[in-house]
Amino acid sequence: MLIQRIWFFLRGYLVILVKGPHPEQFLNAAIGQGVRLWDIQRFGPDWLLCKVGAQGFKKLRPVFRKTRCQGRIKQRIGLTFGLRRITKRPVLFLGIVVCLAVGYILSGFVWFVEVEGLQQIEPDSFRTTLEGVGVRAGARREDLDRQAIENELLKQETLIAWVSLKVKGTVAVVQVVEKELPETIPQGVVNIIAAKDGLIQKILVLKGYAAVTEGDTVHKGDLLISANPPA
Repeated sequence: MLIQRIWFFLRGYLVILVKGPHPEQFLNAAIGQGVRLWDIQRFGPDWLLCKVGAQGFKKLRPVFRKTRCQGRIKQRIGLTFGLRRITKRPVLFLGIVVCLAVGYILSGFVWFVEVEGLQQIEPDSFRTTLEGVGVRAGARREDLDRQAIENELLKQETLIAWVSLKVKGTVAVVQVVEKELPETIPQGVVNIIAAKDGLIQKILVLKGYAAVTEGDTVHKGDLLISANPPA
């Protein structure tokens, strides 16, 4: 049923008013002619509303005469009639065609670039890098070689561990996973202190001077190995 309604919409159908002494005779005669009527609504003893396909309505003319009924078109519905109305207004028709053409052309370009995952890298600097590899507003979608761009970004940005480029419609989405840098190691001569309370079971000093011995109990913050010789 749904498929039939879609089919009639594409081809066009009419809402008609049928008036006469015996509308039921009109319905029977229409069925006899192979004309499909639907959504029949009877509002009185001598008139009703129904829907009929645009092609089927042509077959109803002899039926109207035979059953002494009158038929009047109340509404024209469907794609066919819509196109006819548009083509009768050339300026509107031309405007629609131009809009569709422009929309189709613009859909082949990237107009927005979204970047996700930046924390250490400066966003403006990274966008400059993206523009250098061709990812920018106005770029043609077909010119974006995803694999080549991802490899080039990994070469140019040393802080990137993984990068992905996806184009969704007119939006280019760049997802970035940055490398985790190790904590800064103090440079120069430093002391080693206890990070928490504990018992010294073994101590091996390669450089510096031991401030504790095996078996000592230490507390957080106590000096374990000194960089300077004892006074």
